[in-house]
Amino acid sequence: MSTPFHYQADFVLDRSHYEECFDESVPPKSGLKPYAKTLAFLFVGFALIPMPLPYGIGYLFVALGLVEGLSVRFQRTWWLWRQLLSKAANNSATFEMDDEGIKIHSNFVNHQFTWQQIDAIEATSKGYLLKMGKGRTYISGRVLDDAAKTFMEHKAATK
Repeated sequence: MSTPFHYQADFVLDRSHYEECFDESVPPKSGLKPYAKTLAFLFVGFALIPMPLPYGIGYLFVALGLVEGLSVRFQRTWWLWRQLLSKAANNSATFEMDDEGIKIHSNFVNHQFTWQQIDAIEATSKGYLLKMGKGRTYISGRVLDDAAKTFMEHKAATK
């Protein structure tokens, strides 16, 4: 009978951590497809401007199109800004991994995943992406030592 595995490490939810999380977990978007909603809002807005509608409804759609376009273009910046303004930013968190699952907790963050909840584990260039249904969570390789990485690889192979 093998001994149960347990690993624990502390890390800081700082800017470099959030940047790595975004870069490794959000697939890059290219072409015009990410801007489809932007183009739809702009098309509807410019079509409505000449019509005699009250309250400038056409201009509202044009403004929505511009905001949507900016949110696509500056997605990473917007996401980082929101994370850095949260209560959890720049605070210490504890990562725990054992035979039952993964726990990440701090004063403001409390995530717990069992291995049965995790559908797939994908190794990235800097860590691991855990896929659970439609949700995804990123685990930075900076948090893991060699034994923990080996354990994670073993779990990834069994998924």
